[in-house]
Amino acid sequence: MNVTPFLIALLASVPLAHLIAWILTRSRRVSPGAIREIMPVLPAARPVQGNAERRWNARIRRAESALLKRFKDGVKGAEASALAGQLGEDAEVIEEALAKLREEIPCRLRITAQGRMLHDFEARDVAALRSRRARSWPLRALLLGLAVFANIGAAWPVLALGLGAGLTLVEMFSGPEEDRLVVGLIGLALLAVFFVVNLVAGWVVHLLLTPVFISGPRLGDLEASEEPRKRARRKSGGSSSNGSSAWLWVDPTPSTAYGGGSSGGSWFSGGSWFSGGSSSSSSGGSGDSDGDGLGEAILVVIVVIVLLMIIAATATVLFVWVRGLWRSVTRREEAGDISPSDWVRQADIIDWTERYLPTNDLVLRTTRALRRTFAHRRPQDTDMGARALLLAKQRGGAISALDLVLSEGLSQSEAIELGVRLCALADGQLQMTDDGDMAFAFPPGLLDDIEGALSQDIEAEYIEPASQSGWQRRSNQPEGRAPVNIVGLTRGHLVASDRLVAGTYSMALVGVGVLSAVESAPLFIVGSGALTLMAISTAVLSATARYAARACAHEGMLRDLRRGLLVSLRRALKRGDRQLAFMDAARAVEEGFGNLPNLPERVVTAEITAIAADLDLDPLAPPDGRPDPHLFDLQPLHERLARLRAGNHDVVFDDDAAIDLSEEEDEVIFDTAVELAQVRVLA
Repeated sequence: MNVTPFLIALLASVPLAHLIAWILTRSRRVSPGAIREIMPVLPAARPVQGNAERRWNARIRRAESALLKRFKDGVKGAEASALAGQLGEDAEVIEEALAKLREEIPCRLRITAQGRMLHDFEARDVAALRSRRARSWPLRALLLGLAVFANIGAAWPVLALGLGAGLTLVEMFSGPEEDRLVVGLIGLALLAVFFVVNLVAGWVVHLLLTPVFISGPRLGDLEASEEPRKRARRKSGGSSSNGSSAWLWVDPTPSTAYGGGSSGGSWFSGGSWFSGGSSSSSSGGSGDSDGDGLGEAILVVIVVIVLLMIIAATATVLFVWVRGLWRSVTRREEAGDISPSDWVRQADIIDWTERYLPTNDLVLRTTRALRRTFAHRRPQDTDMGARALLLAKQRGGAISALDLVLSEGLSQSEAIELGVRLCALADGQLQMTDDGDMAFAFPPGLLDDIEGALSQDIEAEYIEPASQSGWQRRSNQPEGRAPVNIVGLTRGHLVASDRLVAGTYSMALVGVGVLSAVESAPLFIVGSGALTLMAISTAVLSATARYAARACAHEGMLRDLRRGLLVSLRRALKRGDRQLAFMDAARAVEEGFGNLPNLPERVVTAEITAIAADLDLDPLAPPDGRPDPHLFDLQPLHERLARLRAGNHDVVFDDDAAIDLSEEEDEVIFDTAVELAQVRVLA
């Protein structure tokens, strides 16, 4: 049988993997000045765990399916409570299903004075999402097959070593006694060569799949995981009438996941035992001395012990591999909806044995992480709700959308959406000021039940404050490298995927070679084609993970730039400064990145312009009348914040002036379509 087409396909798979990975990563590229579009947001689903999580997610999925059927012709003004009555489901479930839909397809969101959220979905967007959902089932089936194949590919070198050691033992004791030592040494030499070839293959794959078509920092592992931060939590004696309090009270236990399950047993080549090993008699004559016979017997015993050690190590690694596969399939190490900032601080460094001999189901792990990255454009941050309520508590019980923009880096519309969701979950009240700003007030009893205080941490991924105005790299991160900020993956997992790809390629080569000896042409074509496609798919998955990791690290730097600029702005406002040179603040942030690649100046300028548009800041005009594009006037922002914070106490907490929730006329006070148009004009 002709194996040439399959060998050519395997060779062509490397550039193909680069091309597909580049296209997929480019599809989620953020335009300069639009990093706010991928700042972390409050997750759509509340953070429950275990069996309760599965049941809750199943209810949300059913609600999503029902909503998509109902919205097939498009919809205007869809509202959770009305839909809940029509579908016979809890309003809370419908609210979270709608929030998930907002994450996946464009939505015009309007908010009324009573806090109702009205959704407009276009028919073409709903049809596109339904089509994607329909195509997902065969893709999941293919993914399951790929996972099985790739895991066999990862494990088969280990199995081959154990099988080779066992066959060597059988051959030693089934043949002539005088040949036992020679057979054992040959078997050990072949096993050592096989082991080294697999290690070298992993390094070669690493070089071949290193991203070349995308810019971004080099990736590294944490030098040590940080201690979990102290989080806001509900007092043990507090009570809440709202079943969604899981959003508001954050579990203080660390949410680290995907730890490196260590594999038992270490790999050991028996060749070093025999570096001078040809001292035994090789003349084969009948006059061998008793001493030579005893020496040969000792060497045979040593060879047997080494072979048994290889078999034991193989069995141990196989056990850990099966255990890791079970944990991955049952999602016992699911990372959850933590933010990239939390992940790069707490991700466990996987064991070195798992780097070079992958024992967990890397395909399912990597696929879940990439699906979270590509399907959910916005990173999730479960702690955002707790931070917002702590800020409201610090502000005297109310918080404005402007406060959320300054503290979380969100756009104005997203800050309003966050405030409205928290009001719905915590029985809060909305207030529209005369200037068009929105504020959110929360019941004093609820805020009193929150323990904790706002920290000076800015939720950054790669930098931390070094002084009143300076920045530095986080202390536990490697110099010149950025930890992987895709939740669920570390650089160790990317290295392990190299070994996985090498294993699947070698298994495909061996399989094609074996099938070429069969006489049935259909069996050869189908079998060889399946092996080749599976190997190519594994390479594409690994390359996509590498490209996405580098792109997401670059996005993390841009998010840190936005966070740092907003912190500089908050400091200037606190000092009472009337102007701020944003470019100087940006350079200070860039210095904090250390040896990471510099951000292009046009990108930095675009982010400065975006912040100015979000906050309605104007360039400051010097005496000569020529505005400096990087020097902005803060006086209007000072006045705006002063009116908001004064109004919060005078209006929002006054029951007579608060919005009457029983009022029949419920006018729209915020429209994302209008807000988006205004931001575009300002930018």
